Amino acid sequence: MGMSVEDLRASKFARSLFAKRGLDVTRCDIRVNHGVCYIRGQVQRMSGIVINDLEAELENCAKVLRGRSEIKDVVLDVAIRR
Repeated sequence: MGMSVEDLRASKFARSLFAKRGLDVTRCDIRVNHGVCYIRGQVQRMSGIVINDLEAELENCAKVLRGRSEIKDVVLDVAIRR
């Protein structure tokens, strides 16, 4: 059984949100399953982007994601590469 259309859209939104915020999540697995967004892997700044506090930026992204109607919760299981 595959992902629901809503979960797929939410996953794509999550990936685009991180990119807009200057976070490189190419080494992350991002997926939404039954409304829960799981982010696992390594996160770092995109080259040329200045972010003073990566952890705070990740939490801001999680807050935005939790505010979406199709996302019930966010699970961050990431290592931050500086």
